Amino acid sequence: MAHRVRAGVTAVDGRGRHADFHSLRYTFCLWMSQHVPIEVVMRLMRHGSLHLTAGIYLDLGIDRQDGEAWVLPRILPRDRTRGEEGVA
Repeated sequence: MAHRVRAGVTAVDGRGRHADFHSLRYTFCLWMSQHVPIEVVMRLMRHGSLHLTAGIYLDLGIDRQDGEAWVLPRILPRDRTRGEEGVA
């Protein structure tokens, strides 16, 4: 608590968000969900079940199906000889 106060972070901000240990875990879950599968997030968060992690995903809105969420990153270099993407 003293560190939070010295850093100038309020316990509850104007939007009603709380700065506590669980907020940090939610942020970690959100960041990890952008890089690794939910099963890996479950293990990193030390959850006992995938159901618990999935519930947090829903709370964070990670289930939203906007266009960016479903775009896979490029894994093969472009085929410069044919001017095409290097897809198999």
